[in-house]
This record gives sequence, structure tokens and C-alpha cells, in this order.
Amino acid sequence: MRFLDWTVDGEPVRDWFAVKGFKRFEITWMVEGSPKRDLMISENRDRPMVDASLMALLPDCGLPLDRDVHFNDGRVAILYCDACGELSCGALTAEVRATDSTVQWRNLTYQDATSGEFWPDMPRRDVTFERSAYEATVRGLLTEWERRDHE
Repeated sequence: MRFLDWTVDGEPVRDWFAVKGFKRFEITWMVEGSPKRDLMISENRDRPMVDASLMALLPDCGLPLDRDVHFNDGRVAILYCDACGELSCGALTAEVRATDSTVQWRNLTYQDATSGEFWPDMPRRDVTFERSAYEATVRGLLTEWERRDHE
């Protein structure tokens, strides 16, 4: 399966959480050649899941919390279960915060869907992006995946 993964400085984010003997299978919703994933609709907004997952990463987008991409505490899913794509299996999540010049994924780690607690013994990490480049990347992905829907 080919999917677009989040990378920072050329390193896949999922690799930051690799633990010996514990394979990571989580993916983004941006999966090539999978009509099922591309066409799944977010219940709260009637948006394809690719759009919902990307819009959730944009600070100040003005959209309500979407239970398909947000946990109850407002944290945003970055990577989803590769089998079902739902948060019920848990997900790699972050608190997305912004200033005028930066966007930060705070306390990036795995979160349990049932309890909302962070997975024990998993590392936590903060990542800071230059805001204009970050937003251009996310908006560019939205445009790209919308274009694919119309091909």
C-alpha cells in the first residue's frame, strides 16, 4: 500500500515512535489507489476523510471538532489505524497550536481512544513548523487530493 506519510527533515514521523518488537502500521488518509479510503465520508461534516484529516491540522480553520479526526480533548490524529482508519484503535495524536509565525504539534504521541490517555512507555515529542510553509503544505495537499477526486 502506498500512502503519503508525514516527514520532518526527511524522517518519517512514524519512525520516531518505533519500539523494538513493536511494529508501527498507522497511516495517513492519503492512500493511493484505495477508493474506499478516498471516498469515506467524515460523519460530522460530510467531507471526505482526506479533507477532514487535513483541515483538522490547520490552525484557526473555524470548523467544529470532528470526532472522526479529533479526540474528545481536542487533540488531532496525525496517523490512523491502517486496518480501519478509525480512532477507536488509538492513533498518533498532537495538540495543534499556532502563533503568528509558527505551528506546533505539541506532545505528539500515541493516544488510547477509549480512555483518552497516552500510551504508556511511548515517547512524546514536540515539533515546530514555520507557519506559512506549514499552511502552504497542508493547503497544497488539500488541492492535490481534490484534483485526484476529479480525475
